[in-house]
Amino acid sequence: MVKRKKLLEWELPPEPQACEAPGCQEAGDHRAPHSRDNISNYHWFCLEHVRQYNSTWNFFEGMDQEDIEKFQERDVFGHRPTWPLGFGPLSEKHNSMEEQINFFAFGGDNTNQHKNTNPFLKETKPKIRKALAALELDSETSVNEIKHRYKQLVKKYHPDLNGNDKKNEERLKNVNEAYAYLMTCNYR
Repeated sequence: MVKRKKLLEWELPPEPQACEAPGCQEAGDHRAPHSRDNISNYHWFCLEHVRQYNSTWNFFEGMDQEDIEKFQERDVFGHRPTWPLGFGPLSEKHNSMEEQINFFAFGGDNTNQHKNTNPFLKETKPKIRKALAALELDSETSVNEIKHRYKQLVKKYHPDLNGNDKKNEERLKNVNEAYAYLMTCNYR
């Protein structure tokens, strides 16, 4: 005997209902929105009547060309407000980019009590320091400085320039691993 899983409420088929067209006795299996302003409520029609309804229904009815174009522009973002980073409702309270990012990262609470509480940063901070040390750099280093230092060390420890010295090969391997780690861990 095969056990059937119990269907969730949203998985259940809709209750059978009659077509809403006057005088029709068919089942109303097809839905059609009431209006542009009431799009989540539906009429239920049979196939013939939903086709008639859809052929005459115009979402943009009553709107001029300018309104239609504005609607289509806002539809790209789901009709939600947008603004460039650094502007908008946060720009007056939180001036720096870091403050704005922290605002979202910590759920709107931008106090300093959350500084360095990100578990990712706690776990990786020693790893980042170790990788920077392998490149002979300190923690106040920019990404461009890391890239520049990496190029210098690759030239310095490359086996072709050092007569296949095993010590320098191992050093180059450590430099490559440190650089790869820093580039993938989103340092700064």
